[in-house]
This record gives sequence, structure tokens and C-alpha cells, in this order.
Amino acid sequence: EPADDAAQPVAAGDKEPDRQDLREAISSWRSAALHAEPCPWQHTVWNRTSVRAFLASLPHRALRDSFERLARWPERQKDFFMYAVLWFLGGIFVDADVMPLKPPSSWLHEWRRADDVSSASEDVVRLMVGLEGRGTEEEAKGWRWAGRTQLTAWALAAAPGHPTMSRAVERYLRTPLPSPSHSQLEQYRHSIAMGPGLLTAVVDEWLSEGGPLD
Repeated sequence: EPADDAAQPVAAGDKEPDRQDLREAISSWRSAALHAEPCPWQHTVWNRTSVRAFLASLPHRALRDSFERLARWPERQKDFFMYAVLWFLGGIFVDADVMPLKPPSSWLHEWRRADDVSSASEDVVRLMVGLEGRGTEEEAKGWRWAGRTQLTAWALAAAPGHPTMSRAVERYLRTPLPSPSHSQLEQYRHSIAMGPGLLTAVVDEWLSEGGPLD
């Protein structure tokens, strides 16, 4: 099924945040989902309560345990859950501060026009990622990217069961957590490695193995 069947933003805590910019972004996504064509999308604002309820509904106890083990690092909890929910439900997942500048369904239309494919191909788009940065080794170090190419981990779309999402979850389950005694720089590097760095790695692996470009 199409990768755009749901908009899935995450809000911190167990209620919508008090910050005005976050509330405006969430409201914009809610409106975009309601007015999507040809039919409205489901819009979910995830918080820790709803995340735990969702993970508890799955037959994989390791997912719940891994989420709880990441409690010290909220940004890593978000990334882990993003991979998990896209693996099982699919949809569009965005951070709470991301504002939709155009109707998300237009991304598929633009892809179709750019590739000069038939409208029927819209239904086979199963993964959509954004390029956050690409440059030299020096630029990557200066900007603290995970590598010379880095995909965005703040907005991502995937169809249910996409192999890149399952790989990301499995990689998270196998990767040791950093020690609380590690320096802030080491903590940051681990966060990048398991966020945009992990996403970039699993997408690159999938393409290298001959995964379809849709």
C-alpha cells in the first residue's frame, strides 16, 4: 500500500507540548491529514503513554524492553520508535517541530512527474527519505554528520514491513547502549549514529543489495 497512509508526529511527554511552535506544527499536520486527497489520512500524536500501549500490543517483548532501556536518551527513544512503528504500521513519521510546507501527497505526485512514470506507479512508492547533507570528510566532521552523506531522521515515510525499517530495529536491539559516564561528545556521536547515521546505513545497504528504487 502507499507509504503516505498516515501522518505520525511525536510529541514529548504525555500531552501536546506547551511551546507554541510545536502546537502550530502539530495543528498543521492535523489539518493536512484531514484535507488530504483523495481521502483523509489518520493523524496520530504519539507520546510515551500511547507508544507504550502500541508496543505492548505487539508480540515482541524485546521492542518494549528496548524502548524502556532508552529512557535516559529521549531522542534515541524517538528514533527507535520511529523505526518500529513504520515497520509495523507504515506511514509518514515526523518530529513534533516539523512543519508541512506543502501537502504531503504532493511528494508522490512530484516523484511521478520527475520519473515520468504512470499514475499507477504511485501505489508502489514504499520508501521516501530526505537528504540532510552531503559533502567532504572535512565538512562531515565540521557539521558532525554520521558520514559524508546523511539522510534526515526528522521526517521519513515507509510502507508497512519495509526491510530498511526492520533492519534499523534489529540493529538497535543489537547495539550496546553508551555508558552514562561517556563524554557529551561520545553521547552525541552515538545519538547521530543510531539516528540519521543508522537510517543512512540501512538504506545504503538495501540499495547496494539491489533493493528497488521505489
